[in-house]
This record gives sequence, structure tokens and C-alpha cells, in this order.
Amino acid sequence: MLKYFILIMLFISINGTAFSEKSGDMDFKDKEYTNKLSIQIANCGGVYLSMSIVLKNVDKEHASKTYEDTARGSSISAAYLVYISQNIPKWENAVIWADNLKETSKNYWMGTIELFPPTKTKIFPDDFTKELNSCLSLMSTQTLLVDMVRKEIYSKK
Repeated sequence: MLKYFILIMLFISINGTAFSEKSGDMDFKDKEYTNKLSIQIANCGGVYLSMSIVLKNVDKEHASKTYEDTARGSSISAAYLVYISQNIPKWENAVIWADNLKETSKNYWMGTIELFPPTKTKIFPDDFTKELNSCLSLMSTQTLLVDMVRKEIYSKK
């Protein structure tokens, strides 16, 4: 069990350097672009929830909570994208849509992880590792979107 924890922590620290996407020149009014990006970000929520579950199962509560919070940010970000682009013009429906994609993604990745036989050097399937790296590369975009939601919420008070 300790070996798996060490591998998970190494995996997280190596992949944590992948945060890289530029956010400044995105056009959130482009419906096709925002639709694709929102699907990616919502699906990342499932990837993050999967990591949260794995970490919780090895008694890493704080790391698990971090991934759980990141998954929640993915849902809010994806919902906000489809809402501001008017792909889904009602906020409540946008939130439901994003949460459903996140849950479907989580179920897929948890099934994939559960069926993968871990080895001494590899505890996750390659496609999960690739997807997690892809999600981490969207982190700056997700953070920008969460900040936009916060500004909108707090500026109305």
C-alpha cells in the first residue's frame, strides 16, 4: 500500500507541472469553441473525481479533497461556458448538464482504473494518465472561468 501511495504522489508531482494553457485570447462567445471546451472541462471533472476516490482509498484525505474541489470547479466552469455562450441559456440546466457529464466521465474512468492491473511501475492505465495531463493543461482556463463566476456572483451583491 505504501508503494502505491508513493507512486501516486510521484505521479501527482510530475503531472502537476503540466498547467500551461493560455487563457487571454479565448473567444467565449464562439458557440462551437465554447461547446468543445465545456465538454472537455466537464469531462475533466470526472477525471479529478476519479483521482479523488483513488486518493481517498489510500487514506490521503487532503489530496483527495483537493481533487474533489477541482472537480467541482470543473463543473462550474463548464456550466458557465455553455451559459455565457447561450449554448444552454438557462443556468440551472447548464449546471445539470455539466454535473451529468462529470458523473459519466467519473464512472468511465473508475471502471477503467478498477480493471487495470497495477504493476510496480505503473498504477494507472496510460489513457487515464494522458487524460489527466490533458485536464491539467486546462487548469489555467478553469481557474479563469471560476474567477469569472465569482466576479459575477459577488458584483451583484
